[in-house]
Amino acid sequence: MMNTEPSSVEIPSITAPSTPPAPTKGIVGALQHFVAHAIVLAIAGMLGAAAVILVSPARSVVWEKVSLGPADEVILSGTPDPLTVTSQSARLAWSADATARAYSAGVMHLDRVMRALLQSERFEASRIKLKEEADSQNAEFEQRFKEFQEKYGASDPKSPNFPEGKQEYEQLRREYEQWMKGIQSIQAKLAVEQIEAAYREILLAVEVVSEHRKIDSVLRFIPASKDFDSGSVADAMLQIHARTFLRVPEGIDITEEVMKEMALIDPPDSPR
Repeated sequence: MMNTEPSSVEIPSITAPSTPPAPTKGIVGALQHFVAHAIVLAIAGMLGAAAVILVSPARSVVWEKVSLGPADEVILSGTPDPLTVTSQSARLAWSADATARAYSAGVMHLDRVMRALLQSERFEASRIKLKEEADSQNAEFEQRFKEFQEKYGASDPKSPNFPEGKQEYEQLRREYEQWMKGIQSIQAKLAVEQIEAAYREILLAVEVVSEHRKIDSVLRFIPASKDFDSGSVADAMLQIHARTFLRVPEGIDITEEVMKEMALIDPPDSPR
């Protein structure tokens, strides 16, 4: 007869190994290594250029800053069509057109720099020289008028020398008016030449500062906080229209850097 009682089975005891199992080798190990790194990269992409280092629960999570890329382009989903962003000439671009790029911009208080440059010794010396020449010539005319008065005095229209005096006076007056027009024309021409020369020098300084700061475009502006310099409603409105920016981000005003590049200082009586 068969023994119907179950036979006893000895179950061996299981003990934890004293050391962790050795890493799996071969193809299985390579796949495990690849999957682990793929998970890390996927998490880094979602969290924005940060990689998570997986550690045991007993340790804290460590975050490290990493760079993603390089990439030829980034496609952003949207409607009606996705937007493809690339790098063109070291600038973000969303098409092949040069106008479809992100350019850096700066602003400069042109009036302030222009005033400081025109009132510098170098520009003022030419104006002083012209003024001295004009004052000398004007003094000659004043002397001739004085001599005329001494010669004719308060001449009576009935006096025999009155017609001669009148003719001499008209001649002297015409010479003076012609000279005055000439000197005003010379002064205006010098002013135009100095303004254009100052403008060209400012452009060169802007180029230097822009190259250093990697700025693509510089716009002229008047700070919105600057006091109005007007005496009428029309002038006040013009001051408002001249203020093209109502608010400027901090750090894009390069006025001080341009003045430093040109070794300029604000004149004592010049408002900033």
